[in-house]
Amino acid sequence: MAGTAVEQAVSLGKPVVQIPGYGPQFTYAFAEAQMRLLGCSITTIGKNPDDPDLVAQGIDKIFAILTDAKYQARCRQNGLERIGKAGASQAIAAYVQEIMDCFES
Repeated sequence: MAGTAVEQAVSLGKPVVQIPGYGPQFTYAFAEAQMRLLGCSITTIGKNPDDPDLVAQGIDKIFAILTDAKYQARCRQNGLERIGKAGASQAIAAYVQEIMDCFES
């Protein structure tokens, strides 16, 4: 349930099921904002980490996702729309190298 890990999973077209916790970094408010930013690929189970049914609800949702080919296809499309295609890291590294080469001259 780390923000960067969720973004990476969404970029790969994977559905994410997350449960809010007690810590200051992953609250329901953060999860809700993340859902707005990253779209349909993210499902947050519950709002209160004290809910004793959270794990069971999460398991039910995971099984539902595993049998929903249309939702999985939407997640793949959503990843492309929200994050983009692969190659950004390589492009950034090439740009940094280009700048570094200018300083060496």
